[in-house]
Amino acid sequence: MIELVQLDKSHAEFAQRGVQVIAISNDDLATAQKTQADFPHLRIVSDADQSLAKAVQVVHAGAARDGGDTNAPTTFLVD
Repeated sequence: MIELVQLDKSHAEFAQRGVQVIAISNDDLATAQKTQADFPHLRIVSDADQSLAKAVQVVHAGAARDGGDTNAPTTFLVD
């Protein structure tokens, strides 16, 4: 969550450079929408089934609090 705070604080610099920050969350849609409300300058996308995370190979097997799979914190720059 610290990363989202830092990214949201830097929104003016990102906007000036024409950069849009998109965060992929493995939370369900309702939780992702709550996170979106907390960070209005970012775009939060729900990936509850981890289909995107699997496609870009950032799933960290067994690392979730409940012992399940979670997304490894990863940054991609797309031009």
